[in-house]
Amino acid sequence: MLINVTPGSRQKAHEPWTLEKLYHERCLALGSAIDTAMLGPYNSALNSYITFCKIHNFPVKPTGDTMSYYIVFMSAHNKPNSVSSYLSGICNHLKNFFPNIHKIRNSPIVSRTLKGCRRLKGSEIKHKSPLSRDNICHTIKILSLSSDYNDSLFLALLVTGFNGLLHLTELSMPDSKKLRNWRKIVHRTSVEWLAKGYAFFLPAHKADTAFEDNKQGVLPYLIQAHGHWSSTAFKIYIRKNPVLLQTMIDTRALSI
Repeated sequence: MLINVTPGSRQKAHEPWTLEKLYHERCLALGSAIDTAMLGPYNSALNSYITFCKIHNFPVKPTGDTMSYYIVFMSAHNKPNSVSSYLSGICNHLKNFFPNIHKIRNSPIVSRTLKGCRRLKGSEIKHKSPLSRDNICHTIKILSLSSDYNDSLFLALLVTGFNGLLHLTELSMPDSKKLRNWRKIVHRTSVEWLAKGYAFFLPAHKADTAFEDNKQGVLPYLIQAHGHWSSTAFKIYIRKNPVLLQTMIDTRALSI
């Protein structure tokens, strides 16, 4: 079927790509579809599914029965909430080979099996108590007089993370170089001192694929007043220590 361009339509002239270039660019796009931090867990989930199929002599092709059996088997060794995350990784890897895998994942037998495992094998959520301002003030009181670099760095991380509502993973880079995503790193040149604070440019965030660049800011008096730092000394410390600047990785928009 031949469809002509609509008369009067203004289309820019572009050079056609070769099939090899189209294939290459598509591979790059597919490889960037998920965050690099999720590659490890997703690969682990796929490996566990393939291993499950092999030891039980099931075909790898997903079915409602196979996935429901996988859920009850894995729930006997892991928390059901973790098994739910495994299913996401399995679907992500196999959807190109089995396009209906999401339909199978959301089928009644799979959903109800997972729901039942959560009720039978679910456990209470355990987490650390949240930090309070008293905890922060106590830490500042102890470390503010220290001349050790690591103490100063830890204190800067703690105060910035507390006032910026940041997760631990948003304050540091992964040890594994494979998991580092340089598109998320705040550039040193983006740090800007304001009349009542400082700000930096946030390039990207993994939880929002349509994220538009944003700015982050933290009021310096929150650090200086408690830490007993002079304005000049604190600015020099921020500018000349890239480790501290890297703590501003992948942070979310905040308002203080």
